[in-house]
Amino acid sequence: MRMLEKAILTLATIIFLMVGIASILLSIHWFTWDEVQSFLGFIAGNKVRQIGLFTLGFFLITISFSIWIFSFLNRHREQTIAFRNSLGEVRISLAALEDFIKKIASEIPEVKSIRSRVSASKKGLEVRNTVTLWSNNNISDVANDLQFTIKKYLQDILGIERVNQIKVLVSNISLESRRIEEIMGRMSGRK
Repeated sequence: MRMLEKAILTLATIIFLMVGIASILLSIHWFTWDEVQSFLGFIAGNKVRQIGLFTLGFFLITISFSIWIFSFLNRHREQTIAFRNSLGEVRISLAALEDFIKKIASEIPEVKSIRSRVSASKKGLEVRNTVTLWSNNNISDVANDLQFTIKKYLQDILGIERVNQIKVLVSNISLESRRIEEIMGRMSGRK
């Protein structure tokens, strides 16, 4: 269905672009209203051209309604992943997974804060994490621990088999409050 949506949006964009260019050209007198009326008269003067114009109009109306309907459908559709167990289908929203990852990361003492974005594809889940770490930690080790812990929880606790990739972006490194106090104490001792 996404391909159909993309095709309709691409076609609508081209049509709006053509109408926009025609409006600009008409406003700067590149062609006149008389030429536009002459062109429309040329089209209306022949049954085959009239049928073509009717078909084009019907097609444009259909595209307009399709865009309107797709925009409402996409707003109300929550992204989920699904898998089956012995009792039936289980669906988990991606927002629930993001919240779950935040709770997992809060148990790792080296992680100050985390924002996760989970997306699903045919290959499996992709988790993109933006984290703030406490200082005095090996970033590579903490990132590895975070990736391992997230993957383990998703697979073992939630039963999600295909976890394709877990990315970690360290966006900030914060000094711990006791470390800040040490630094401030040293600085005040120098004065």
